[in-house]
Amino acid sequence: MSHRPQQIADLFAFLQKNHETNIHVQHGFITEALSPSSVGERALLLMQRVLQTQSQPKLDPICRFLKDLTRANGHLSFEAFRDYVTEHGTFDLVDGLSRQPGWGPKTAALFVRNLGYIERAPAFKDRFWRDTSVLSGDNIRLPVDKVIIAIFAELSSNIPKCAADDFASINRYLHDTLGYRDENLLIWDDLWFWGFITQKNAKDGPREHGWNEAKYWVVPHTPKDAYSIDRIKHLCDQFLVLIRGREQA
Repeated sequence: MSHRPQQIADLFAFLQKNHETNIHVQHGFITEALSPSSVGERALLLMQRVLQTQSQPKLDPICRFLKDLTRANGHLSFEAFRDYVTEHGTFDLVDGLSRQPGWGPKTAALFVRNLGYIERAPAFKDRFWRDTSVLSGDNIRLPVDKVIIAIFAELSSNIPKCAADDFASINRYLHDTLGYRDENLLIWDDLWFWGFITQKNAKDGPREHGWNEAKYWVVPHTPKDAYSIDRIKHLCDQFLVLIRGREQA
């Protein structure tokens, strides 16, 4: 494991200290997926909700995956799901799921990350696959998308340029080079929340970093009272200082 740059260590400490903020948001998302009457239907709904986060989901491949999975009873338990998507251990969990029709690395990592949140919350696990087990055994990867890539682009002056380009390079850097594993990668997943509400799309240019009230208000399950918003805005200022590596002007 390489030495962790101070900026990376400080950013992780911020995410760890404020992890409860995003836990509340993620628990709200998962709670919605646990509404059906059976475990198998809950599992399918969680998969559907994750797949719907894609900008352009490919419906025919997704349909094929869901039909084949249910025919194989792969939606009824974690063991059955894992065996199906990994081809009985031929691939790692995220890698195996990413190879399935309609998935891909980001959505595969996002689904497995949700399993991590379910495993950590007994009330969720009781209503889902009770044999869910992803928090040990090196199963978690960071669901890297454009939001997280933009954060790493801002960090790029203090980390290797090759570590900030895409899903594979960012995960190699955090997981292989710096040695973040398992629950620590759930902490790193909070980057998306803080990044999403502090980015603005710029036409024909890189994303601008700054508090984005509109994006905050469209994130489901965030607190909408004035006190909580002021507190989160203050934390966003701290986050922006950390990713810029200098005091804001």
